[in-house]
Amino acid sequence: MTVPAIGVLDGHRADTRATDPETSHAARDSLSEEALAESQAEVLAILRIYGPQADHDILTIHELRHGLGHARFLLSGPRLRTARHELVELGYVVATPGEARTPSGRKAQVWGYVNERTTR
Repeated sequence: MTVPAIGVLDGHRADTRATDPETSHAARDSLSEEALAESQAEVLAILRIYGPQADHDILTIHELRHGLGHARFLLSGPRLRTARHELVELGYVVATPGEARTPSGRKAQVWGYVNERTTR
Protein backbone atom coordinates (compact mmCIF):
# COMPACT_ATOMS: atom_id res chain seq x y z
CA MET A 1 0.00 0.00 0.00
CA THR A 2 1.49 3.35 -0.95
CA VAL A 3 0.60 6.53 0.86
CA PRO A 4 -0.93 9.06 -1.53
CA ALA A 5 1.13 12.19 -2.10
CA ILE A 6 0.13 14.92 0.28
CA GLY A 7 -1.03 18.27 -1.04
CA VAL A 8 2.09 20.26 -0.25
CA LEU A 9 4.12 17.96 -2.48
CA ASP A 10 2.00 18.85 -5.50
CA GLY A 11 4.01 21.03 -7.84
CA HIS A 12 7.30 20.43 -5.99
CA ARG A 13 9.96 19.73 -8.58
CA ALA A 14 13.24 17.91 -8.37
CA ASP A 15 16.23 20.22 -8.45
CA THR A 16 19.87 20.13 -9.51
CA ARG A 17 22.90 22.26 -8.76
CA ALA A 18 24.50 24.47 -11.39
CA THR A 19 27.67 22.38 -11.00
CA ASP A 20 25.89 19.08 -11.65
CA PRO A 21 26.69 17.31 -14.95
CA GLU A 22 24.35 17.74 -17.90
CA THR A 23 23.06 14.19 -17.37
CA SER A 24 21.71 15.24 -13.96
CA HIS A 25 19.86 18.16 -15.54
CA ALA A 26 18.44 15.86 -18.21
CA ALA A 27 17.30 13.38 -15.57
CA ARG A 28 15.64 16.19 -13.61
CA ASP A 29 13.79 17.36 -16.72
CA SER A 30 12.59 13.84 -17.55
CA LEU A 31 11.09 13.17 -14.10
CA SER A 32 7.32 13.51 -14.25
CA GLU A 33 5.39 15.10 -11.40
CA GLU A 34 3.64 11.75 -10.93
CA ALA A 35 6.96 9.92 -10.48
CA LEU A 36 8.22 12.66 -8.18
CA ALA A 37 5.13 12.44 -5.99
CA GLU A 38 5.27 8.63 -6.08
CA SER A 39 8.89 8.55 -4.89
CA GLN A 40 8.15 10.95 -2.05
CA ALA A 41 5.03 8.98 -1.10
CA GLU A 42 7.05 5.74 -1.11
CA VAL A 43 9.66 7.16 1.28
CA LEU A 44 6.89 8.46 3.57
CA ALA A 45 5.12 5.09 3.49
CA ILE A 46 8.29 3.23 4.40
CA LEU A 47 9.11 5.54 7.31
CA ARG A 48 5.51 5.52 8.57
CA ILE A 49 5.07 1.74 8.33
CA TYR A 50 8.55 0.50 9.30
CA GLY A 51 9.80 3.35 11.48
CA PRO A 52 13.08 5.27 11.21
CA GLN A 53 15.48 3.96 8.55
CA ALA A 54 18.82 4.78 6.96
CA ASP A 55 18.84 5.51 3.22
CA HIS A 56 20.22 2.08 2.31
CA ASP A 57 17.46 0.41 4.34
CA ILE A 58 14.82 2.58 2.64
CA LEU A 59 16.10 1.21 -0.68
CA THR A 60 16.04 -2.40 0.52
CA ILE A 61 12.51 -2.09 1.89
CA HIS A 62 11.37 -0.36 -1.31
CA GLU A 63 12.76 -3.17 -3.47
CA LEU A 64 10.92 -5.73 -1.32
CA ARG A 65 7.68 -3.71 -1.45
CA HIS A 66 7.98 -3.39 -5.24
CA GLY A 67 8.57 -7.14 -5.58
CA LEU A 68 5.39 -7.75 -3.58
CA GLY A 69 3.42 -5.31 -5.74
CA HIS A 70 3.13 -2.62 -3.06
CA ALA A 71 4.97 0.06 -5.07
CA ARG A 72 4.11 1.01 -8.66
CA PHE A 73 7.57 2.14 -9.75
CA LEU A 74 10.91 0.49 -9.06
CA LEU A 75 12.94 3.46 -7.90
CA SER A 76 16.71 3.81 -7.76
CA GLY A 77 18.74 4.48 -4.63
CA PRO A 78 19.63 8.00 -5.80
CA ARG A 79 15.96 8.80 -6.54
CA LEU A 80 14.89 7.58 -3.09
CA ARG A 81 17.68 9.58 -1.39
CA THR A 82 16.64 12.66 -3.33
CA ALA A 83 12.98 12.10 -2.41
CA ARG A 84 13.98 11.71 1.24
CA HIS A 85 16.00 14.96 1.03
CA GLU A 86 13.02 16.75 -0.56
CA LEU A 87 10.85 15.54 2.32
CA VAL A 88 13.43 16.84 4.82
CA GLU A 89 13.31 20.22 3.06
CA LEU A 90 9.48 20.17 3.26
CA GLY A 91 9.55 19.25 6.97
CA TYR A 92 8.02 15.77 6.69
CA VAL A 93 11.18 13.82 7.52
CA VAL A 94 13.86 14.56 10.11
CA ALA A 95 17.21 13.12 11.17
CA THR A 96 16.82 11.01 14.28
CA PRO A 97 19.34 10.74 17.12
CA GLY A 98 20.14 7.16 16.16
CA GLU A 99 22.65 5.94 13.63
CA ALA A 100 22.93 2.83 11.52
CA ARG A 101 25.74 1.04 9.73
CA THR A 102 25.86 0.50 5.99
CA PRO A 103 26.60 -3.00 4.70
CA SER A 104 30.25 -1.89 4.38
CA GLY A 105 30.31 -0.78 8.03
CA ARG A 106 30.16 2.99 7.58
CA LYS A 107 28.01 5.15 9.83
CA ALA A 108 24.71 6.23 8.31
CA GLN A 109 22.11 8.78 9.40
CA VAL A 110 18.71 7.40 10.36
CA TRP A 111 15.65 9.29 9.11
CA GLY A 112 12.19 9.41 10.65
CA TYR A 113 8.73 10.53 9.66
CA VAL A 114 7.50 13.65 11.46
CA ASN A 115 4.32 12.94 13.35
CA GLU A 116 2.70 13.91 16.66
CA ARG A 117 5.45 12.07 18.59
CA THR A 118 8.35 13.61 16.69
CA THR A 119 9.58 17.16 17.11
CA ARG A 120 10.92 19.09 14.17
